Amino acid sequence: MINYELAKQLYKDGTFKSPVPVTEANEKYLEYPPLSELIEACGDGCDSIYRISGLVEDEKEVGDAWIATNGKGLDMTGITPEEAVANLYIAINQ
Repeated sequence: MINYELAKQLYKDGTFKSPVPVTEANEKYLEYPPLSELIEACGDGCDSIYRISGLVEDEKEVGDAWIATNGKGLDMTGITPEEAVANLYIAINQ
């Protein structure tokens, strides 16, 4: 799942269809594109996706994470593969 704020960023440029808001356990979510659509939208910008254990950011261990990379030094993280690729898509298209 992708959080609400990240999903809003994905949809604002019009690449993906308008989502339907979803509320789950008092959290707001938007339906998000499937992983295959996110990868496709990145074009040649998505080189690989992989999972790592024990990710450390700012000298703190944040646990397991997914990494999406463009193969040119741009690595974006997420708690799901969809979130990592969505972050990569946004970074590529800023």
